[in-house]
Amino acid sequence: MKIVLVSNLYSGILGFRKDLIIKLVGEGHEVYALATNYDHKSRAAVSGLGATPIDYQVSRASLNPFSDLNTLVRLVRIFNDIKPDVVFSFFMKPVIYSSIAAKITKVPINVSMIEGLGYAFTPEPPGRAISFRKLIARNILKLLLRVSFKCADRVLLLNADDISDLQKMCGLPSYKAYNLGAIGLNLDEYPFVPLNFSSPIRFVFVGRLLSEKGVKYFLEAARLCKQRNSDLEFLVLGALDDENPESISQDELQSYIDDDTIIYPGHVDDVNKWVASSHVFVLPSYYREGVPRSSQEAMSVGRPIITTNLPGCKETVVEGYNGYFVDAWDSRMLAEKMLSLASDRDLMDEFSLNSRKLAVEKFDVNEVNAKLCSYLFRD
Repeated sequence: MKIVLVSNLYSGILGFRKDLIIKLVGEGHEVYALATNYDHKSRAAVSGLGATPIDYQVSRASLNPFSDLNTLVRLVRIFNDIKPDVVFSFFMKPVIYSSIAAKITKVPINVSMIEGLGYAFTPEPPGRAISFRKLIARNILKLLLRVSFKCADRVLLLNADDISDLQKMCGLPSYKAYNLGAIGLNLDEYPFVPLNFSSPIRFVFVGRLLSEKGVKYFLEAARLCKQRNSDLEFLVLGALDDENPESISQDELQSYIDDDTIIYPGHVDDVNKWVASSHVFVLPSYYREGVPRSSQEAMSVGRPIITTNLPGCKETVVEGYNGYFVDAWDSRMLAEKMLSLASDRDLMDEFSLNSRKLAVEKFDVNEVNAKLCSYLFRD
């Protein structure tokens, strides 16, 4: 069969669909991988997996209807040329325009996957009103998703909250909605690493340095913890984004570096090694996550998790079994949970083992891809 995967960036192909491509190619399928920003190295990497990389253009943030119309026209042309048996799209903009293009070109099987509701549906912190731009983006997305859902044969979501909310907001038919759970990861690439208590207790945050990812609350909580236990370490891994208004500033980050509240190594390629050198993974996010990939990786390595009891994030913790929930936007509660866990090494060890157990049970990419393929090939 001819199968077309439609992403936004090539990192979505190589970072999240590599094992799926290997599986599909190994089963004899002809796989095409669409993304927007291929370079020579990434094209070669996708070709090395046995798939055919194809460029197209889509703006992730633009509200320009003419730009989006060009995306739709380009996808229609690509699908007409390839004549695929299956189109599988993921991430918000690709889902919308690929599902419509697949309907126009009469692709036999048209499957979409929404990996979290993202920025437009992320709640505002207490006391802050939603911006006009965000409100417009949310309403446009609601309309486009209604059209997309009419075109798709099946729509895969990663958690039950997203299914419920899209049914209410966008008319997602219950017979088209399926809860895949997490997208999974190759557990062999994230082997269990026992906690090392010969080094100082270290808490790690991994993610884009955006307010909605919870980094400000991590920084504030870290400073509160250091005031009471100066031996604790707090590691921040992630890049600043000067073009995103939700990003923390360089000056703000630098203030936490200068007073030794955090360790900030800048951009690192070996994130897994840094996580493995830490003791507890912390993600106080209020972003509308699917199931955070960073949390899945940390669980596979065997790290206790402290995160919010919000859609997506709450899929990674069983309270008191492998970690703790904290309220969103509450740095004091986060600090108390970190201090409490830091004082109990036996409990950290227990949470560590349980995180790995949960990762094996829920996030094995081989089992996830087998389930995913059952949706892709179902008539």
